[in-house]
Amino acid sequence: MAYRIENNNPLDLDYKLAVGVSVPFVGSIISGSDAVFSSTYTTTEQLRSDIINYILTNKNERVLNPNYGSDLRRFIFQNITGINLNNLKLQIIDGLKANFPQIITNNVTITPDHDVNSINIVIDYSFAGNNNSIDITL
Repeated sequence: MAYRIENNNPLDLDYKLAVGVSVPFVGSIISGSDAVFSSTYTTTEQLRSDIINYILTNKNERVLNPNYGSDLRRFIFQNITGINLNNLKLQIIDGLKANFPQIITNNVTITPDHDVNSINIVIDYSFAGNNNSIDITL
């Protein structure tokens, strides 16, 4: 009888080895010195930081990769209408599919709050069999 062997990323095997840098940059005190960057130690944590970085990056902001980014600032001063929110949702889904083929985007929910003139973006995604969520309020 066949059985499935859990597929672990080789970077996750050494718990002392940092995989990347956490976004947003939050300084913490490590061994008596002020550190600006917090390290991530698993590929799941780093993928979460990469998605947040993608959402907060505008198109043409990266020098050698002008198509990278969700171009979210373009929607900031637009009216909060159903058409604009649907366009933003489609742009986020298409961008995640193009730039992060290793994840499965389960759901993107955009909820407007007209009283404080903001929107809440919740991205539910799956990576390596684990369900994760990112919540961003603009």
